[in-house]
Amino acid sequence: MFSTDAILSLLIQIPLVGIFVWFSLRLIKIFLDELQSRANRETDERSKRDQDWREFLREQSVTNSVITGRLAEEIKALAAQVAATNVLISQHDQAMRETAQRIERR
Repeated sequence: MFSTDAILSLLIQIPLVGIFVWFSLRLIKIFLDELQSRANRETDERSKRDQDWREFLREQSVTNSVITGRLAEEIKALAAQVAATNVLISQHDQAMRETAQRIERR
């Protein structure tokens, strides 16, 4: 039925095909493992980057709150100074009007 050459050829080819399939599957496994490892590293890097950004934004928020509070205090102080200056200017204007009226009456 089968010749010896055909059987011998099959006996040589079957292990070679098996080795080729095993080698191909092994390469695919190595490739998939590397892809998974790379994906895990990228996820870890993104998580760290996101955590760093969250920390930075928290610090910025605190800093901005402190600065806003200081600005509000400065504005209140300036408003008080302006109000005091307005009172002085009004008193000065009143005194000048009275002085001008006295001068006009003479």
